Amino acid sequence: MVLMKTLFIVSSFLFLVIGVAHSREIIIKDCYGVSQYGKNEFDTKRYTQDYYKVDPKNKIITHVWSYTDSAFEEMKKSFPNFKKNNIVNYNLEFLDNNFAKGRYYNPSGNWGTEITIDLKKNYVEKQINLSRPNTSTEQCRK
Repeated sequence: MVLMKTLFIVSSFLFLVIGVAHSREIIIKDCYGVSQYGKNEFDTKRYTQDYYKVDPKNKIITHVWSYTDSAFEEMKKSFPNFKKNNIVNYNLEFLDNNFAKGRYYNPSGNWGTEITIDLKKNYVEKQINLSRPNTSTEQCRK
């Protein structure tokens, strides 16, 4: 009987530890587009922040990015509806120790984006417009 109680307590503790570890938010930041041209580093002249947050508890991947004042003013000249601060939420569909995967559909539902994050390499790949895919990749750091 004592052995059963001890095993129950130990197994309950392990499930609690595993559950807490898996429910922690994961943040990768200072993201930049991966290119064979130019610098491959976070562009502080263009962005004040660019990060992804994986939230297992709420089943959301959030991408947040903000432009510097000068970059925002320059872009606003060509695109009057351009936003300085941007947040996109993806529905978290898969998460393990190696990868997180999510999807976003625009409000009209006629196109969407699929995101896959390599949590070991802090590498983000997006398939934009799922009906006619266009891929973008970013490298980040923890």
